[in-house]
Amino acid sequence: MTEASPSRADPNDRPARGKRSRVSLRTRVATNVVAVTAVIQVILGVVVYQYFRSTVDEFFETRLATRVRWAATELTAASSRGVAPSNTMLETLSDRTIRQVTFNTLVLVIRDASGRVVATSDANVNTSNLPPPPPLGPAEMRFAMAPMDNLGNSEDEKFPARTATLAVTLHGSGAAPHFLTGAISNAAASQMNELVGRAVLLASVLGLLATGCAGWFITGLALKPLEQLSTVAREFSLERINQPAQSLPQIPELSKLTDELEAARGRIRLALQANERFIANVSHELKTPVAVLRAEAQNLDATDLPPESRAFVRSVIEETRRLGMMVDSFLTLAAVRSGRELTVTKPAYLNDVLVESLAHSAGMAKLHNVTLLSDLYDGDNDLVVAGDAHLLRVLFDNLLRNAVRFSPSGSSVRATIVADANNATVSVVDSGPGIPDDLLPTIFERFSKASPVAPGRGHGLGLSIAQGIAELHGGLISTTNLPAGGCRFVVVLPRQHTPRAVALPSDRTGSPPINRPG
Repeated sequence: MTEASPSRADPNDRPARGKRSRVSLRTRVATNVVAVTAVIQVILGVVVYQYFRSTVDEFFETRLATRVRWAATELTAASSRGVAPSNTMLETLSDRTIRQVTFNTLVLVIRDASGRVVATSDANVNTSNLPPPPPLGPAEMRFAMAPMDNLGNSEDEKFPARTATLAVTLHGSGAAPHFLTGAISNAAASQMNELVGRAVLLASVLGLLATGCAGWFITGLALKPLEQLSTVAREFSLERINQPAQSLPQIPELSKLTDELEAARGRIRLALQANERFIANVSHELKTPVAVLRAEAQNLDATDLPPESRAFVRSVIEETRRLGMMVDSFLTLAAVRSGRELTVTKPAYLNDVLVESLAHSAGMAKLHNVTLLSDLYDGDNDLVVAGDAHLLRVLFDNLLRNAVRFSPSGSSVRATIVADANNATVSVVDSGPGIPDDLLPTIFERFSKASPVAPGRGHGLGLSIAQGIAELHGGLISTTNLPAGGCRFVVVLPRQHTPRAVALPSDRTGSPPINRPG
């Protein structure tokens, strides 16, 4: 709703900006932490897995070597007593070993130097895949992995056998060497390695999840001061530049930045104050010559002038009137935007103030064929705010005249006052086309207009003045488009509690009571 669109800036004048990332800094930092941790955990996981795997292999080989040496000692002792090695002897030694050591399967095989099997503890085992006997000394032992069929149960068949071969001396064998080979299933070792791998993988996944949560939490703590600084930076606006800044984070790393923000805030405040003074001074200087021009034009006798000249005189009168209104608006805007506070406040009765504004706007409403309606406050106590009644009338005048200007002929504008325990709310609803969505965020800025061809052309300062007056009284103003068409402006002001008066006191607005419009 309001008045006309601001001039578009040349796109070539805009500073170059990099493409804005859609991913927040917190997400990026947490993701990088997780990525670095993942690389470290992969390296550690491989190292840990290889270490445990080598430990498992060493565990089984050590115990296999111990049992093979023990079996070799038993065989050598039996041979010295003249007992030749046999399948039964090896089976007995294998059973005794299994009872003492947690092996699922242990097969003992004696071979000669050519690899021929002399005796075996399990005749069902295919020993053809055993590695050939190596040249070993009396104390040497050779370990190897060999695919052996029927070595234990079906589960064991999935894994190659782990073997250990030792040279043994048998009585009566002459100089021909014999070799004792012990073969056990590698199933237990493989299962232990698999469990270790799963444990490492699970620990890595849980570690990444924990790292992600910790990174997200710690990053949030680290970036919280930046969010506070962002809040302070958002206060660098025309409306809030003179309000006290929120408490800045007291962090040594950010102290310089906070100092620079406060210094920038001070420079902006001084620049705005200088700008307001300049506007006020220029407007002051323009007010008198504009008033003189308008008075001269109005006093000019145009009776005997040609029609073109009379039209020119009327145009001069109208334009000087508008120029005078603009100068007055600049002066009012400079007053409410200068950062000053209301040093002297009196009780302002909102019902009376709104009624006077309705009366002031009645002529304009009649000219546009718009009906003014009102719903005044009717509570137990008078609705009073502390402030300047004249400025509040200016606020309501701007809202009402703005609503009238954008309402179609034959429609109505309704002003309503409601209140709760703490605030008074004044709303003005029109029947116009509403405000374009792209202009809603900037509608209260200077020279912001919703239509460049609206009847009764304005200068785009009325809503900015209204906002300044509302904030000067500790309130706020907002606007929304209505679903059925039209626009609603809402002003919220803090109220003072005053008992209902029987008669109008002398410090009220001074205007006699009038009938409600509409």
